[in-house]
Amino acid sequence: MWSTINGKPTPQQPVQVQQPADQTAPPNNLDVSATVDAGLQREEHGDLQVAMEKYDELLAKAPDNLSALQAKGQLLLRLGTPKEAIILLRKVADSDPKNERAHYSLALAFFEVGDPFAALAEVEQTLKLDPSYSGKFRTDSNFAPYIKSSIDFRQALAAAQRTQKGRKPN
Repeated sequence: MWSTINGKPTPQQPVQVQQPADQTAPPNNLDVSATVDAGLQREEHGDLQVAMEKYDELLAKAPDNLSALQAKGQLLLRLGTPKEAIILLRKVADSDPKNERAHYSLALAFFEVGDPFAALAEVEQTLKLDPSYSGKFRTDSNFAPYIKSSIDFRQALAAAQRTQKGRKPN
């Protein structure tokens, strides 16, 4: 390769760019699954701080990983920080609109921040995706106050139950 300096041709050396030594490859699906599973196990054992650290560690390497975003969002909801949970769970639901678990968790988060209209929209989306969630909503004690106070919520659950009963088994 040749270049021109001051009008005279001169040989040009190829430039090699070195990657920083601390740069790591993004985690593969097995790493992601194992890390999320480890976090969920820590949650089951009541070690919520270590679970959060697992999710944060994974999200530092793969910030758009839907499994990690959902797990952390659900943990934030459990820890009583629904506004933060909504941000992560919204990313999951927007990226994977058929993820009924993300919509289910968003419904609870929106109820907890006092936005019953957004919550009801998420309830309806969850039930549209999977009418069997009507039973989950009814048995989840977190939703009890909202079922009791919202006729719209009760009507959505009743409609989903009718839909579910009308479906024929495969």
